[in-house]
Amino acid sequence: MLKEHLQALKDKANELPPVKTRVIGSMAITVVRHKCGNRVTITPTLYEALGSPETVQFSIVTEEQVLLIGKELNMKNSYKISTTRKPTIYRESLTKQIAVGFHLDFSEKSSITFSDVEVDSPEDGTMIAVVKMKV
Repeated sequence: MLKEHLQALKDKANELPPVKTRVIGSMAITVVRHKCGNRVTITPTLYEALGSPETVQFSIVTEEQVLLIGKELNMKNSYKISTTRKPTIYRESLTKQIAVGFHLDFSEKSSITFSDVEVDSPEDGTMIAVVKMKV
């Protein structure tokens, strides 16, 4: 009897709309400006979403307050990603440009993490991360 009742309930059930889930921090970047070294780290999840590239390019869109990260953004400079531990770009000039471009204040801290990240692919199939740079 229980089996029949359960089937009757299933038959009457309405499907719920899909739920968007977002794991905070699963895709994030951290900008580090410290006397012991300057770097940009990206989470392994974001690195994989970008296709695990050896190098990436960055582009600052100040009007939108976003940072674009991708293998090919038609920029001059590409930055090598060290994958010894967490994927990291060790480059003082890059961290300085990001800090100046987004008015990041490192006077009382050495790192700032941004976890509002979306990864999308334009028509050419390359993956691009869009990082909202709001503190």
